[in-house]
Amino acid sequence: MFFGYEIPDSAFPFQLANAVTDYGDEDAKIEFEHENGAIACIRLSNNRSAKFYVDAGGRRFQTSKQFRDAFPVDLIVVPTLAPLESEELLIQPETVRRNRNTRLAARNFRNIWFLEPSETFEIFKQRVERAWDDVQLLAPELVRESQARVEMFFEEKRVTREIQWAGFGFQVWLQIHTHLIRGGENSILVLDEPDIYLHPDLQHRLYTDVKELFGQFFLATHAVEIINVADTSEILIVEPTHRAAKRVKKDADYDAMLSYIGSAENADFAKITKIRKVLFVEGKDGKFLRRFARRCGYETLAEEAKSPIFQLGGFSQWRRAQTTVWAFKNLLDVEVETLCLFDKDYRSDAEIKEFVANMKASGLECLILDRKEIENYFLHPTAITKAISSRLKAANKDDADLSVDGIVKAIELAASKYKTEVSAHISSNALRFSRENGSREDDSTIISRALEDFETRWNTFDGKISLAPGKEVLKKVFDFSQTKFGVSITPAMIQEHMGLNDLDPYLLAVLDKAEQFFGQNP
Repeated sequence: MFFGYEIPDSAFPFQLANAVTDYGDEDAKIEFEHENGAIACIRLSNNRSAKFYVDAGGRRFQTSKQFRDAFPVDLIVVPTLAPLESEELLIQPETVRRNRNTRLAARNFRNIWFLEPSETFEIFKQRVERAWDDVQLLAPELVRESQARVEMFFEEKRVTREIQWAGFGFQVWLQIHTHLIRGGENSILVLDEPDIYLHPDLQHRLYTDVKELFGQFFLATHAVEIINVADTSEILIVEPTHRAAKRVKKDADYDAMLSYIGSAENADFAKITKIRKVLFVEGKDGKFLRRFARRCGYETLAEEAKSPIFQLGGFSQWRRAQTTVWAFKNLLDVEVETLCLFDKDYRSDAEIKEFVANMKASGLECLILDRKEIENYFLHPTAITKAISSRLKAANKDDADLSVDGIVKAIELAASKYKTEVSAHISSNALRFSRENGSREDDSTIISRALEDFETRWNTFDGKISLAPGKEVLKKVFDFSQTKFGVSITPAMIQEHMGLNDLDPYLLAVLDKAEQFFGQNP
C-alpha cells in the first residue's frame, strides 16, 4: 500500500472515459522510474478517481514536499490545441491559472500572457520569433470597454495584425511554446502529434527546441521530418499489436520504420528545387554534420530548410549524385550546385587525390574526410569523459574512477582489436590502386611500403583514432562506459560536450566549406 493523491478529472487535458485498455475494467497505469530508483505511478480509471503515488522503497510520505523530494520532476503535458478565440474577454486570474494547463488554455491564451511577468514574455517572444522570419510578437494589451478584453498583435513585414488573423500553424506554434515555457531541464514533456499543423521546417525547429529545453521528453509523431533529425537512440516504435515499444537499434529498424510511416525523399527534392544546392553524404552523416554545425554556430548548415542533404551509399554510389543533378537539369529544368562529402575508409592519399580530380572533371565538387569515417571524430577522450561524468552526476553516482587517461586507454584498447584488420585493408587497397594505375612494382614492395606507413601512423594516438573503424571502436567505448560506470552515452551526448576547440581542424574546415557553399547565392 502507498500513500498518494486523488487527482480530479478536471486536472487532465483529456476525457478519462477512454483511458482504459480496449474498453475493459482494468485501470490504465503509467509509470515513470527516476534515476534515483523511485517510481511515480498514475492510475487512470473510467469509474473511479485517478490516483497518484510514489514508490520509493517503501518510504511513507505525508506532505507534498516529501513527494517532490522523492521524485523531483515536473510533468508537462501539452493538451489538445485549438484555434484561438476571435475575441477574448478579460477573465479572473484564478480562472486563467485553473485553465492554464488544460485543453481550455486555447480559449484563455491572451489572458495567460497578460498575467505573465514581462521577463517571461520576453523569453517566450524570443523563442517564437527565432522560428519565424520577419515576425515580431507584441505583448498583450488590455482594451477597457463595456466588457474589458485582451488583444495581442504581431508585426510581419511592417504590417500589424491581431493574432486571430494569423494562420493556424502560427497559432499552434504560439500555444506549444506557451506550454513549453512551463518546464525545464528537470521536467518531462509529453507532446502528442505536434506536427499536424506545422510546416516541415517548424517540425525540425520544434525538435531542436524541445531537445534544448527538456531533460526528457515523449514526442509522439508520424512525421519523418522530426524522426530524421532525432538521434537513433531516442526513437521508439509504438504499435498497437505490441505490449512494449521497440527501440531502434540498427539501420534496418530505421529503414523499416520509414517504410511504415512514409518517405521524406519528396520533401528533400522540394528543398533542393527551391535552394538549388545539395550536399551529398554517406549514410546518416548529415545528422552528425548538422549537430557539429550547431556547436560551431554555422546557422545555415544547421537548418535543414536552408541546406538540403541527400544520402548516398558511399564511394561506389557517386554516380547517383551525378544522375540526380542530371535529372534536375533535364527533367525539371533546374540547375543544381552540388558538394559531395565521403568517408576516407582505407584509401591512400594518392587514391583520394585521383578520385577528387575525377569527380571534379565530371562536374562534382568533392570533399573527403581525413579519418576512416565521421564516427572517428567522436573518439575525443575529453568530450567522452565529460559525457560520462554528466550521466553519472544525473544518476547521483560517484565519478572518482573516471579520468581522461582512463578513456584514452579504453579507446586504445578498443582500437587495438582492429589493428590486423585495418593493416590488411590498407595494404590490399594500396595494391589494388597500384594495379589499376598500371604500376609494375612488385606486390611485396607495394604492400611493404603501405604497411610501413601504417605502422608509423598507428604508433600514435591520433593515428589510431584516424585509421581504426570509428563505428566499431565507438561502440566498444560505449560498452566500456556501461560496464565500468553503469551509464550509457550516445554520439549526440559526446557532441554536446565538444567545444569549438575540441573539434578536429580538418573537420572544422569541412564544416566551414559546407557553410560557405550553402551561404553563397546560386
